[in-house]
Amino acid sequence: MQAYATPHPATASALPMLLARYVNGEIADRFWRRLMRTFDADEITTEERLALARFVNDLLSERGPRVVNIPRLEETTALLLATRAA
Repeated sequence: MQAYATPHPATASALPMLLARYVNGEIADRFWRRLMRTFDADEITTEERLALARFVNDLLSERGPRVVNIPRLEETTALLLATRAA
């Protein structure tokens, strides 16, 4: 099993780290497109975008790129909206 020991990013560096992971081939095109649709959604706040980027980086570090999948935009938006109400 290969270890994916990427340093834990500070919140502000989570987005550039995701881009670096994509360029390095750690994020598949399909996954990247779903992630970008979510980041581009009007309903998502800046704080939520950064939190999602940090979460995805953590997930990739813990599990590796082969087992990570992002939900569709509608599902992700629903999850983020539910966290606002909590």
